[in-house]
Amino acid sequence: DKGMPVANARVVATNASEPLPVVDPYRDAVVTGADGSFSLARLSAGSWRVTARAGDYAPTTSAPIALDGEHARSDIELRMLAGAVVRGTVKDPAGAPVPGAEVSILVHGYLPWRASRQALTDASGTFSIRGLEPRAVDVVAWHESGASAIATADRAAKRDQAVTLTLDIAGAITGTVVDNTGQPSADAQVIAAPELTGSTADRAAWA
Repeated sequence: DKGMPVANARVVATNASEPLPVVDPYRDAVVTGADGSFSLARLSAGSWRVTARAGDYAPTTSAPIALDGEHARSDIELRMLAGAVVRGTVKDPAGAPVPGAEVSILVHGYLPWRASRQALTDASGTFSIRGLEPRAVDVVAWHESGASAIATADRAAKRDQAVTLTLDIAGAITGTVVDNTGQPSADAQVIAAPELTGSTADRAAWA
């Protein structure tokens, strides 16, 4: 955000007509040089967006860029701003820190394909996720001992926020998997999922 070049940023192009582009920021991206420059080759004619990610900066995406498939565009500049941070501690119901808990941060809302970031708590039960966009997010923690309630952090209002997540949800579903003869079936995978009708109320209840 100071106008200085950002080296080692990962830059990827996605087709602007695709609402949910599938890209791998490590396999599909190019890396900027010491002067912040990048080159994306073999792009077909059409409308593209270019996204850059780097360290503690927030991801930034260009407006749609029109390509004719023949002439290179060299007038593209992506300006990266300082990213938001969500940090905190995961505790058990007695207040003791929980190491090795998985913490997920998702864009606030009810869409099932929300963008997410994950981290594991360290030996002191703390975590820190940086380089986030300044917008509202939902934060939740899971561990073999339980899960936390969903906490909301508005990073647009405050870029560096601390949250405490308590693993006080410990409900369980138990049972036995059997084959068509009634015999126990070992190594079966069991998944629990909410029953949704597709309404906004359902998604609000389970988001």
